[in-house]
Amino acid sequence: MPEHRMEPEPSNLNLSNILLALFKRKWIILLLTTVGLVAAALVFFLWPHSYESDAVLLVRYVLDRNAVDPDTAGSIGSKATTTNDTFINAEKAILRSWDLAVQVAEALGPKRVLPDAKGDPSVGAAAGAISGGLDVQSAAKNTNVITVSYSTSRPEVATLVLNELVNRYFTKHLEVHRPAGSFDSVSQQ
Repeated sequence: MPEHRMEPEPSNLNLSNILLALFKRKWIILLLTTVGLVAAALVFFLWPHSYESDAVLLVRYVLDRNAVDPDTAGSIGSKATTTNDTFINAEKAILRSWDLAVQVAEALGPKRVLPDAKGDPSVGAAAGAISGGLDVQSAAKNTNVITVSYSTSRPEVATLVLNELVNRYFTKHLEVHRPAGSFDSVSQQ
């Protein structure tokens, strides 16, 4: 049998064919490019910007407390059987608490928390905005690290609120976890 050799056909894809195809569809290309640019501009200017401030908290709950509070030294055995997640969930509840949000709103002032509000905003409205923009999560399972995020439309407000929230949280943490007499013993020392 004779062997038939087939020579490869030359490709029709060259620069002049590409330019011809682009020239034929120039109006569709220009229309779709214009629509895409207008949509991108609308999203950029009309979509509300959101700024987020993050903090990572290391929660110490048993070892440090016993060194300062001699009254709680005997209760180590009863608290050691509780899981780490129980303590972290308690701390997350403190961070999400309404009274902590109210304390932050009162400390900063409702006008600073809600600068875009019409009229004179109330402390309750500012605390609601703080609670609504707050996100509290565990960094990982079986760890004592909590991540706290606050998001709002104003970058300076995000950092102010989160700084004040973390400072007030540390005070609240001490109030919740230490007996009333421990503050007196620390101040005497």
